[in-house]
Parts: sequence; structure tokens; C-alpha cells
Amino acid sequence: MKRFIALIIMFLPLLAMAQQSDFSKLTKRYANNDKVTIISLTQQQLLLFMGGGDGAEDIKGIDTITIMMTEDKAIGKDMFKAAAKAIKRLKAEELVSTTDEESNVSVYTTSSENMITSVIVTIVDDGESGLVVINGEFSVEKLNDLVKVDSSKLNL
Repeated sequence: MKRFIALIIMFLPLLAMAQQSDFSKLTKRYANNDKVTIISLTQQQLLLFMGGGDGAEDIKGIDTITIMMTEDKAIGKDMFKAAAKAIKRLKAEELVSTTDEESNVSVYTTSSENMITSVIVTIVDDGESGLVVINGEFSVEKLNDLVKVDSSKLNL
């Protein structure tokens, strides 16, 4: 039994890495492509944008945010194919989805016990495609707070 528990503990980091690897591979695939805009931010970089102080509490629990955007339809299709595969493999739950004539936005989450470990947002809007992946560990309440973050706090 002790060996079994030790094996589980040893493989937990691999599971976390596997979760990130799908999106990391996708990011690396398009890193040097002029048709794709990629923004990757760590918690420290987010703190710089938030100006420290009050902003530090707003982003507590977030490890990374990765944003990929393109206007190229073939690349957008590939991004969503890879995202759909990762979402299925991770058994992510759809939190919300909205569709109208020109746009389609879906939000998925993965969780561990009572904590959200990632938020995945897929966006298609009038020819533009996007993917946002937020990794970390935060509660549902914290996710609600993040959605309500006042953009005037950002030092852009």
C-alpha cells in the first residue's frame, strides 16, 4: 500500500505537466508564425501589470495566462482542433457557451477537489480565432472575483 501511495505521489507532477503540455505544444508550434499573436504571462508579470499592492490579491493562485490569437482560418481551425482534443483528454467541464451570428465563445474548467486548476476559453469572432488558457489553483469564488477585476487597475 505504501508503494502504491508513493507511486501516486510521484506521478502527480506528471499529470500536471501533461495538462499543460497540450497547450505548450500548440504555443511552441506557432511561436515563430507571423500570423499568430501569442501572449504568455507569468504571475510575476501579471503583478507588474497590476501595479502590485491591491492587484496581488486579485491574481493570487494564477500561475500563467497564455493568449493565442489569429485571423488565419486554417490556423484557427488547427488551434480549435488541438484545444478540443486537450479539453476532451483533460475531461474539462463546459462552464458557459455563447453563440450568435458572428461569434462563439466557450469557457471550460478543469478542477481538483474544490479548486479550479485551469480555465480554457475558446473564441471565434468575425474571422478572428483565439484561445486563452489560465493555469493555477483557485476557488470558484476567486474565479468570480477575477472576472470582476476592474480594468482601470491595469497599468497598460
